[in-house]
Amino acid sequence: MKHFLDPELIKFLDDLAAKTALQPAPTLESSRAAYRDGYLAGSPRPSTDVQCRDIDLPSGARMRLYTPAENNSDALVLYAHGGGFVLGCVDTYDLQSRWLAEQTGQRIVSLDYRRAPEHIFPAAFEDMVAAYSQILDSKLATADQIVLAGDSAGGCLSLATALHSVCIGETPARVVALYPVTDMTKPRAGQPLSGSMKEFASGFYLEALEMRGFRENYLPDPELALDWRASVARAEDVSGLPPTWIVNARVDPLFDQGREFAIRLEASGVDVTHQIHTGVVHNFMEHVGFSPSARKAADAVAEALTLS
Repeated sequence: MKHFLDPELIKFLDDLAAKTALQPAPTLESSRAAYRDGYLAGSPRPSTDVQCRDIDLPSGARMRLYTPAENNSDALVLYAHGGGFVLGCVDTYDLQSRWLAEQTGQRIVSLDYRRAPEHIFPAAFEDMVAAYSQILDSKLATADQIVLAGDSAGGCLSLATALHSVCIGETPARVVALYPVTDMTKPRAGQPLSGSMKEFASGFYLEALEMRGFRENYLPDPELALDWRASVARAEDVSGLPPTWIVNARVDPLFDQGREFAIRLEASGVDVTHQIHTGVVHNFMEHVGFSPSARKAADAVAEALTLS
């Protein structure tokens, strides 16, 4: 499947594999630093000024509000970063957040949720819910002006928070989940890989073995993976969700999880849009700086986040 990718992306993956093979086993700190540096290096870059300020949450987490120079909209995007609930932070996603604010003309709130292994499940979910509540309580935006969004682990958080919002009667306008993990029970040691998890298990940026490590850090008790707040695919009822965008890279071990959840949403009567981007891999928002296909996909993401 590599021949379907941009040449620049193939080189990136080959260089990443060679670099990883030569490095000793990374520490938590070095993994976070490498993820931050790599993400910032390939992130889309804004061309105009975007103001930002940090807002503290009661749990000790924080969120950063980005306001574009030309802010003619009351809409607001609450965005949860990816990184397997372990990597990533508001600083890692800073350039992307500024770019999204510029492209959408809307305010972006980037959530710096508490990460594992220092803070295990359900800390990240609780921070996302707290951020959503604080936005409503402080009147930064009303529910019908909010887009819940996130990528990978953050995609799971956006979908789970949307399910929570249905229960409290404060449903957002839209959900946009980029290459989300929807079932944290997979992959599991002792179980054979299948589908996209098997096809793209190694060599395509996100590794199946890496995903097991993320789960063990965030969900030290495997039974917690059955909780819908960790695995939205395990929710009994998804019929009340607002219009939802599931955005997938075609070459991604998580492709099947996104596709299957989109199918379930449609069967449940949810207005769902399933975007599939070819020529890119998991975390394509990190590859905008050098991959034309990633830039095209990122432009589509910005459009999906924009409330008309």
